[in-house]
Amino acid sequence: MVSGPRSDTTDSANWSGLVTSGSGIEGAEGTWTVPAVTGATGTASATWVGVDGASNSDLIQTGTAQDPGQGYSAWWEILPAPAVTIVSAGGSPAPVAPGDRMSASVSEVAPGTWSIALSDSTENWSFQQDFAYSGPGTSAEWIEEAPTVDGQQTSPADFGSVHFEGTGVYGAFGGRTGWYATDMTAANEIDMADQAGKILAAPGSPSGSSGGGQAFSDTYILPPGPPTGLAATTGAASIDLTWQPPPSDGGLPVASYVVYEQQPDGSFSPIGSSPSPSATISGVSPGTGYSFAVAATNAGGWTSPTSSPLTVTVPTASSPSSTTTTTTTATTAGAPGAPHASSAGPGRASVSWDPPASSGGTPLTGYFVTAHLLGGRGRTVFARSTSTTISRLPAGRFYFTVVAVDPSGVGPPSQPSAPVEITDTPIEVFVTTPTPMTGPGEVTIRVTTNVPGATVRLFDEPFGSESFFPKTSAEAIPSAQGNGVAEVRVDISKTNRFFATVDGAGSNVVAAVVG
Repeated sequence: MVSGPRSDTTDSANWSGLVTSGSGIEGAEGTWTVPAVTGATGTASATWVGVDGASNSDLIQTGTAQDPGQGYSAWWEILPAPAVTIVSAGGSPAPVAPGDRMSASVSEVAPGTWSIALSDSTENWSFQQDFAYSGPGTSAEWIEEAPTVDGQQTSPADFGSVHFEGTGVYGAFGGRTGWYATDMTAANEIDMADQAGKILAAPGSPSGSSGGGQAFSDTYILPPGPPTGLAATTGAASIDLTWQPPPSDGGLPVASYVVYEQQPDGSFSPIGSSPSPSATISGVSPGTGYSFAVAATNAGGWTSPTSSPLTVTVPTASSPSSTTTTTTTATTAGAPGAPHASSAGPGRASVSWDPPASSGGTPLTGYFVTAHLLGGRGRTVFARSTSTTISRLPAGRFYFTVVAVDPSGVGPPSQPSAPVEITDTPIEVFVTTPTPMTGPGEVTIRVTTNVPGATVRLFDEPFGSESFFPKTSAEAIPSAQGNGVAEVRVDISKTNRFFATVDGAGSNVVAAVVG
């Protein structure tokens, strides 16, 4: 496990918690309860107290590591050296378990000499040692982190919520040198966010701690649950929809709702949004039936599965206005079995699972299957049977989870599948026109592959983001050299950046140039 400095200047890709900045900071202290974690291989979490790292490459820190595969441990670290596991008197790693009460401090005890201390009052052990450290002392931190493990940046394991207390800083403040309770506000909060800007973990507002200092909880952010109680009141030319907020907001307040309408092909498409749990649909036709569903989006940018659909028939002029009410309740369907997943070719994965042992007494309508990209978040598809193939996945390591859907909502998620490697490695294409463009225009990108007949797809977002859908595609026709060449027309404005993949057994992008 290797920790590291904060990676961004506002939100962070690897830190979530509180940071206080200034000059003359000579120490930091705090306590926390070790969280229990879940997640696939390649996810991890680290909880720590430290000094520096928020705006520089120095950092002295100590804390606990929580890994779903490797378990729990305690450590200290002074960058740029790697983290060191704290061991007990017998030489084995000091015991750490979820629920343990940890107390940590790092502080300067003499010029250039700092003390690192960590104790576990639950397991009844403590560690203290002095080290040389010469960082500038410009920040103190209380952090939940997605650390680097074996040289790879992890995505955060689901740590639920971790509670910090007793935050304090050491230094020459107020005319004396000593420990001072912090006085942090919402301005000191740091959210962990992915490349698409969605919040992965977020701290709550700090408040007073009974033991001195401040207290706050840092929470792993999930999509909210689906709204419930969808109901409708029909008028002559409108439908008023109302619903109840979801029972779970995923860790951040619900910010808005998306209204979906069923299309002739049976799919549901968004038709609008609302900041409150109600919406009016106008321009409807008497005697016509409509089906609607709603989803919730929280302040972290995560959108829930849709609610159970509601079908409404608008009355004709000869019939009175009516009220149609459908109430959704929490599903009692159990979790499906842990899915089995495997690569099904470039950009594709086959996923299968066992149905839940309990269906809640009503037939299941299907399943939501989510592909989780390690280092980013995933995409969700709907399946009507216990197997599906998910396509248009970028290169990367994925695990999969499944939830069952019945007429009253969605059930709990399955355990995650084993990780699956998707090998459709993209090539990044920088498209620059020979002369600067004064406005939007089109260019042709010539993509050469080693397999004629393969399908070339062009994306306009990095693969760590949510958008896995290609902007355009073309078939690579055979060339005189034996390769395949696809000419793809794309819209650009001055200079653009694209990502090309090739869907064909054993194929890859050889070159991509502006035609």
